[in-house]
Parts: sequence; C-alpha cells; structure tokens
Amino acid sequence: GDALGTFNNTLINSGTIVGNNGTAVQFGAGSDKLVLNSGFAFTGVVEGGAGDNTLEFASGDASLDLGTEFVDFDVVQVDSGATLSLGGATTIASGFTFDNQGTLANTQTLTIDGVFTNSGPIDNTGTIVGGFANTGTLGNSGLITGNPYGVSGGGTITNSGTIHGTVAGVDFTAPGMLT
Repeated sequence: GDALGTFNNTLINSGTIVGNNGTAVQFGAGSDKLVLNSGFAFTGVVEGGAGDNTLEFASGDASLDLGTEFVDFDVVQVDSGATLSLGGATTIASGFTFDNQGTLANTQTLTIDGVFTNSGPIDNTGTIVGGFANTGTLGNSGLITGNPYGVSGGGTITNSGTIHGTVAGVDFTAPGMLT
C-alpha cells in the first residue's frame, strides 16, 4: 500500500500485505497510524514516513524487529491484549516513545535512548540499556542498566539478574514491591 502525501492515514491490518519491491506499506508525511491485529503479516518493510506516526499492536502475538521491519514510527504502543517479543537488537531512539500496556518479552538487547514506559508485564532475559518507568510487572533474569536509574516508578519487580543504575538500580517513586 502507498499513502504518500500529507494525509493522516490509518491502516488496520489482520491479513497479509505484500510489496514485491521490498516495501509492503509506505506512509507519507502525515501523522499516520498502523494498527496490527492477530494474523497480520507483511512481506517487505513498513515505512512510517515523515509525520508523527504510531505503530500499535492491538491484539495477538507478534515477534518482530523494530527498526528493520518497521521504520520511521515515533510511537510504539503495545495494547493490553497484545504480546510482543522483540527479535534482534532494538533501539528506542531519542525522540521516540515506547508504551507497553501489554506483554513484552525481550531476549536480545533493547537500547532505550527515548522514552519507555511499562504498565504491563515484561519478561527480560536479555539486556535493557537505558532506564525506564515501570508501574507493571517486571521479571528480570537478564541485565538492566540505566542512568540515573535502571528502573523507576513502582509495580512488582522480580529480579534474579542484575539491575544497575548510576544513582540506584531501582528507584521506587510509586507503590511497588521488589522480590
């Protein structure tokens, strides 16, 4: 699909979109939104374009590589009914926002240079570089590092790995529990 221009487009996909030229979806310069439901598939890159673009995982289970398969999205949102497994090294770049309300699994390296907030469950067996705000349930058997904090906020944190911050590994600024 091609939505070039300054339009504010929304694409809701639970099927398959194929781009024979290597690009499955190409949004334009508008503020666009891509909503992914259970059963979605793409053959080719999904290009967010130049606007303020949102990639929303609404339902189902997905494993993907942000920044390679999906590019130029400013906000990534995982809804409460969705499960997302990050494959490969993933970077939340400066100026970008990742909002997890669903279930997130990280087995590789997640680098957070932008804003990352969590109100759902996270299972980290890999490495998270860059602190984040947590009000959900965090299970960590990997490594989390951040400056000034590895994890801030509240929620429930179960740690059998390492959480490191330059000031504190965990900074409880809201009700929470560390086990």
